[in-house]
Parts: sequence; C-alpha cells; structure tokens
Amino acid sequence: MKSRLLVLLIVIGIILGLSGCRDAALKTKTLDESALKTAKTVYDVAPLMTMRENDLIYSELKDHKDLDFYFDILKNDQYIIVKYMDNDYLLLWYYFYSYTEGMTEVSSIDKNYSADELKLNVKAKKKSITDDGCFPIGSYCRLILKLDQYIRRLYVNDKPYGTYNGGYVEICGMEGLIDKNLNFLIPPIYKGIYELNTLEKSSCPTYYRVYDGHNGVLDNNYKPVLSTSYDNIYYINENKFIVGIGGKEPIDDEIAILDGKENVIKKMKGFLKANDENNHHQCADGHIMICDPSFHESWGDGIADTDLNIILKPVYRSIFWDNGIYKVENYDGETVRFNVKGELA
Repeated sequence: MKSRLLVLLIVIGIILGLSGCRDAALKTKTLDESALKTAKTVYDVAPLMTMRENDLIYSELKDHKDLDFYFDILKNDQYIIVKYMDNDYLLLWYYFYSYTEGMTEVSSIDKNYSADELKLNVKAKKKSITDDGCFPIGSYCRLILKLDQYIRRLYVNDKPYGTYNGGYVEICGMEGLIDKNLNFLIPPIYKGIYELNTLEKSSCPTYYRVYDGHNGVLDNNYKPVLSTSYDNIYYINENKFIVGIGGKEPIDDEIAILDGKENVIKKMKGFLKANDENNHHQCADGHIMICDPSFHESWGDGIADTDLNIILKPVYRSIFWDNGIYKVENYDGETVRFNVKGELA
C-alpha cells in the first residue's frame, strides 16, 4: 500500500513539475507602467518588447538578439537598416504562403546590387506536414541580412519594399505611435489607438481616438483634447465633439456636445451608438444614431443631427439609410420611410 502511495506521489510531482515548466515557458515580460509612461523612444522600453518564439529566422548574424525588438515595430513591405557591430544590417519580414502540399520556408537568399538598389531573390523549400496533419507553425520569416553597400531601394522577389516611416507599436499589450526615428509620438500607455476622422465634409485634420477602458481624443500634434472618460465619440470639427457619457445604469446615459476644451455645450439623455463604419453608413451626412435605453426592453433607435436636434425620435427597432431615405421598423413589425428631414416619404 505504501509503495503504491509513493508511486502516486511521484507521478503527481512529475505532473506538477511539468505544468510548472509549461507555465514558466508561457510567462511574458512584466509590464512596467512607469517605463511606458516616461519612454521617449522604443529604445527606452526595448527590454519590454517580446518576439514570438516560433517565428522563423533567416540571419546572416549569429548574435541577433539585440535586433529582435525591431521586428516588433516592422510592418508588411517595410525594412529598417540597423548598424550593429560595425556593420549595416537589413531587417525585414518575408511573408510566404503555400498551403497546397505543405508550407515553405526560406532556404537561401541571393543579393544583387545595382547602384543604390538591392534586389533580393528569396528561395524557399517545402516543409513537410507534421505527423498530426497540421502545418508547421509560421508563414513568415525574419530576415537579417548584412549589407555590402548603401541602398535606397529594395525589391524582394520583384516586389518593392519601403523604408520604415513609423507607425503603431505594441509593448506589453499597450499601444503607442512612433516616428521613423523610433521616437514616441504617443507613448505606449493605451489599450488602443485609432484614427478619428471628422464627420463633416471639411479640411479638419485627422485626430486620434485613444482607449484605456474609456475613450479620449488626441489632436494631430498628439496632444490631449478630450480625457479618456467617454463611451463613444464623434469628431465633428476641431472645436466640437459629440460624446457618450455612461451612467451607473443605461437609463442614466447621456449624450453631450463638447468644445475643444471639454466644456459642455449641450446635453441630452440617451445612448450614443459607436462611430464605426457600419453605423456611419446607417446615417445621412451630418446625422448620428442615438438610442433611448428607457424605451422598450431592447431600447429604441433614433436619429439626431450634430447639434443634437432630433430628426427621428429614438423609438424604433431598427433604422437603415438607403439612397436618401431612412427605412425604419417599429416594434410592431411595421416599416416606415422618412426623408433626411424626418418627414414621411
């Protein structure tokens, strides 16, 4: 009996040990919020950047660990030239797809220079399907290539690549925006950053909606305009925004017009529908969709203009914008048509 118990304890110990190893392998780098807030460039937070372990690598440099974080910021069809150990290296992603008889992987690369132009001929070989019938992990490869001379143009299998000009970067699950010199334009302290275009047909610059649990707005100089306090946001012009303000209960939600200094110009009860592409197409220009959480068990949809004047009362099950006409359905299943002024059509 004792021997059986001993064996059982040993088995349990092995299982726990293996699970512990697995957990350790899955651990990611610890989020250092202070470092993210104070970082001026990606170099300041490079230790927090993580690469996917299963990425394929084709490298002409054995010690390339210090270059890995560059691949966290690269996008499709872009490259970066990095000076490392007194040499210039070309860093880029190469994407390859071949799912017919198996995956392919990079086997060799030919480099052909002509003046300040470099043409890469990437050769690949088939990678057999695994025993369980699954394709091998990875359909892309990190390429780290030593440059023999300065280049201004790059082609990969006759496809042009562009120099890296900045963009979004994710660090420890938080998003930021950087320029081509890897300086932060927006620090990596938000859960999401999105371009926010004005609803008006005007020359207003593109602003940014930032999300950290609620939404806020940064201007085109990346300075805060609206604090991250709102459920949804419509950008009307540089001194006018329509926002959704959440209450403790849906029935307490409000819709407000704010100026560029976050002063309330007008407010009404209701819920502001999200400013996504689908909802935008459900409205005429200069209109927004609103809801009344207190109407019916599923809420009532309506239409307002950007001054929060009601065009269609928020009492309908659904509203669709179609060739200059609002087609609405009420909760009795009846369909009614209205023009852009809210008049029966």
